[in-house]
Amino acid sequence: MALVAIPMLIASTIDRASAAIYDVSETYGVYSVAPTDSKLWPTSTTESDADAEKLQLEINADRATAATYYLSETYGVDSVAPAGKTPWLTLTTTTLSGADAGKVQLEFYASGLVSPEYVDEWYLNIDPALDPKNLSFGSAVKTGSFSLPTINLATDGYKAGPDGRFDIRLAFSTSNAGGGINRFTAGDKLSYKVSYKGDPIAAESFDFFSKPEGAYGPYHTAAHVLATGPDAKGSAWINSVPEPGPPLQALVLGTALLTFFRRRG
Repeated sequence: MALVAIPMLIASTIDRASAAIYDVSETYGVYSVAPTDSKLWPTSTTESDADAEKLQLEINADRATAATYYLSETYGVDSVAPAGKTPWLTLTTTTLSGADAGKVQLEFYASGLVSPEYVDEWYLNIDPALDPKNLSFGSAVKTGSFSLPTINLATDGYKAGPDGRFDIRLAFSTSNAGGGINRFTAGDKLSYKVSYKGDPIAAESFDFFSKPEGAYGPYHTAAHVLATGPDAKGSAWINSVPEPGPPLQALVLGTALLTFFRRRG
């Protein structure tokens, strides 16, 4: 039986695409014998540069709708890392459509914290061309018993510990009442639909770094976690490692396909 494969460049960039068609049309290895069944073996080599470029444009036009930021690193010399697996926290920004077109869903998730660790402050940014005070946070949707945070908005108004000035700060409860039932802790999740007065916004509207003010940043998002360490008396400033969203993946995929078609021509 003949062995067939697509070039590794395409295989390595498709894993997050929602759908794809692979034209498996080349053999490799000196002992390979090409299949003869045309139904299983697309062999057309008529794709022109124009066809490939059109395909790339179509892929890139399917704009990404979300970005995910994994808060997986500590910063600051006094930080004591949370005990759970990273990411300790996860922020997801999603461009909404339909009736919510022009809005963004922000989801805050305590994905890797363990009891009794909890968040007291979470920071993020918005496009410097926009005024954060024009943001409007809709009704919250939450999983967990925690109290809703106070949301503060001001351009570069909030410093996240050792470094970074941010535009948005969520201040969560630190109360120990009821055994800390009001705290944002392990497994808790919170989301808002966010709009901007006068203009539409998208996930990329929040894809901006903090203003540097220290020896560590800048960061897209940061948070402060309390009750870390073996005695639960430590704390940690943690920052994000961004996950490439579909726009970057689509661009890479489109470029790979364009290169593939041109090499076949």
